[in-house]
Formats: sequence, C-alpha cells, structure tokens
Amino acid sequence: MNSESKIWETSNFFLGFKVARSQRGLILNQRKYCLDILAEFGFTGCKPANSPSNPTVKLKDDEGDLVQDPTAYRRLIGKLQYLTNTRPDISFAVQQVSQFMSKPRYSHLNAAFRILKYLKGCPGLGLFYPSANPHRIQAFSDSDWANCCMTRKSTTGYCVFYWLKYVADDLCLQIPLPFPTFCDNQSAIQLAKNPSFHERTKHIEVDCHLIRAKIIDGLIVLSHVPSKHQLADMFTKPLYPGPFNVNLSKMGLLNIHHPS
Repeated sequence: MNSESKIWETSNFFLGFKVARSQRGLILNQRKYCLDILAEFGFTGCKPANSPSNPTVKLKDDEGDLVQDPTAYRRLIGKLQYLTNTRPDISFAVQQVSQFMSKPRYSHLNAAFRILKYLKGCPGLGLFYPSANPHRIQAFSDSDWANCCMTRKSTTGYCVFYWLKYVADDLCLQIPLPFPTFCDNQSAIQLAKNPSFHERTKHIEVDCHLIRAKIIDGLIVLSHVPSKHQLADMFTKPLYPGPFNVNLSKMGLLNIHHPS
C-alpha cells in the first residue's frame, strides 16, 4: 500500500462499488470488481495496453470468424458495461464491442480483450469528487459525423462536470449562470446562435430550437474549443495514447492505489 492510499478511509462495498473518503474529497471506484473480471478471463498477468481501443482498427459485423462460445463474449461485455459506471474512460470502447452481441466474431473479441489489457494497467481508477470544488457546471459535447462504417450513423458523446441544474436546485445549491458548453464545431455553434440559420432548420426543432431557447434564457452559453482540448472526443472515437491520456487527466478520475 502506498502513502497515497493510506490517507483514504474506506467505506463499505455496495454492489461492487467502493467509497473512500479523505480531506481531499471522495472516491467512487470498482477496483475489486475490475480485478475479478481480469481474473475470470485470465488477464491478471497480461501486458497492459496504454489505451482501451486501437484507433487503426474498424470493427465490422461481417468480417472474420464467428466466436465459438458467444455466451462468454456476452458475459464479458455485460461485466464491462457495469464497470463503465465509474470508468468513463472505457465507455466508447465498450459501446463499440456491445454492438456485436448477437454474432460476435474474433475481431470483436480481440477488441474486448484490448479493454481488459488496458484495465490491467489501471484497475483502481475511480471517479473523484473533490471537497474543494467551485459550484459551477461545465459541459463538453462532441459528435463524430457518420463515423459508423455499418450504419453510417453519427456517434455523439458528452460529459457534464458537477451536477445537473435540477439536482442542484433540489439541493438548494446556487449555481452561477450561464453554464459554459464547449463544442469544437463552429457550424453547430452558429446554427444555435444565429436566428437566420435557425429558421432554415425547423425539421430539427427538438434539438436546435431547444438549445437556442436555453441560450436566450441565459441558461447556457456555447463556446468553441479546439479539437485537441475537446474532452468529449474520448466518447465518440478511438484515440491514440497521447491524446487519450491528455483527456483522461482532465476527466476527474483518480487512482488511490497507485502513486501519482
């Protein structure tokens, strides 16, 4: 046990979650659950991977041999899905392999094993809620347009720091307005801000009209962020280790079982 983990007071386990407290704040992780998954599938001694997915690999539903035991594949993916409750860093990778539950192939299984190899290097990562935290809400939103090679559908991802407004209202917390929402798509920002563009896109009123109404109400303000600083990128596409680790360092995750 390192000096970092000694300052944390551990609470009880609940449904695979562990809560640890210190003067710095609160940690919610699933380290034991993660280690159990690695042991069950024989990855406790594997060489760790530095990211949960390979950005050079595109998964398809009709390439490669079918997995002989799809039940084991489905069990693994189900366990990984539960682990995403405290591990947003594997959310996109798990979402990708979850698309092939009916007829998994060995390429899909290898992608799932890549997630396990990544988890081997950081099983103790968890959500960190600092005690000294300003009462403000920040959001990052990103969409990878038509990136699915099978359906040509887009993948949308977002992350919201702190709590949602209605939860804060219930807790009687005063959150300063407006909430900054960061996007790396200038066209999307102009579409939401400019009434002339807005009138030409009435067919998307559920999305665009609602956002514009919130801007007018002073609830949110849209700001451009360069793609290299877009934290939601890790929820919409596989990243190379460098950009992935930069985003990871800003996601509010902490590993108390590993010296920083």
